[in-house]
Amino acid sequence: VAANGDLVRLTRGEPLFKHAVVTLGAGGVIVEVSLDVEAAFDVQQCIYTDISFKTLKPHLSQILEETYSVSLFTQFRYGNLLNSVWLKHKLPKGADPIVCPFIAGRPPQTTSVHPIPTMSADACSPPGVGPSYMQLPHFLPTHTPSHGAELQTELFLKREHMEQALKRLFLFEKKTNHLEEILLISEVRFIAADDMTLSPQRILGDAVGLHFTWKPELDKLLLLLPQILDLLSEFKPVPHWAKVFQPRAFDFEERYGEVLVQFKTQFLDRYDPQRKFTTDFVRTCLFPTEPVSETSSNVAQEEKGSLETHAEL
Repeated sequence: VAANGDLVRLTRGEPLFKHAVVTLGAGGVIVEVSLDVEAAFDVQQCIYTDISFKTLKPHLSQILEETYSVSLFTQFRYGNLLNSVWLKHKLPKGADPIVCPFIAGRPPQTTSVHPIPTMSADACSPPGVGPSYMQLPHFLPTHTPSHGAELQTELFLKREHMEQALKRLFLFEKKTNHLEEILLISEVRFIAADDMTLSPQRILGDAVGLHFTWKPELDKLLLLLPQILDLLSEFKPVPHWAKVFQPRAFDFEERYGEVLVQFKTQFLDRYDPQRKFTTDFVRTCLFPTEPVSETSSNVAQEEKGSLETHAEL
């Protein structure tokens, strides 16, 4: 539903569709979505514990080529230790299970492992073969995922910067122990490129996500985030839109460049020229220099009480 009340249908393949998938709520309200459905398939999960990143690195390219989903978990302690490595293999229909190989001299686990070493592994999907809807998530649907009470941050980088970024985080923790105070676990994820306008992978291509699961201590986190960004600034990280970050720490106009201009001129100017759906958060991130229309200003006044929270989160 556009700002003027018109019902608009955008279909994959149309020029404006790529602008409508990630909008941060700008432009209108999505009231109906049609999705492709993929038949369930089997996934075999191979899990390894206590592997150093240095030891894993020579095998990583081959692992990424052969594996459907790869997650590396670490708390950035003990040199460059990865607490666990989770490899999820998509099995063709009727195919026999694979034999999980030794990796970097480490055997595959035969029992469940929790990404957070101090948590019970009963909540986690086990090693072995199971349907995709059970094995692709790290956590079983009958249990609390992850830690439960937590905050999350994720920074996306080009894959070529992953090794240097991890080295800096390990060294930072070795020198300061600042992460240990509020970090529960960090997951290194691998994400494919896409062409959706405001998606981080639109401007980064094939990317790596540095995901941080924090204790729910926001004040401490807001003091720590600038230090992490300072460490990684050379690599021009892009934040996950739906996790904790500080918008004013990023120059989104510079990072998204022409694709952000296209989002504004081709999509917003057409469906919401008065910016009725442009919240203060969206304005801070995407259009900090754009004049505020009278309609948008009235909406902003109604949001004034939450301005500070949006700006910080």
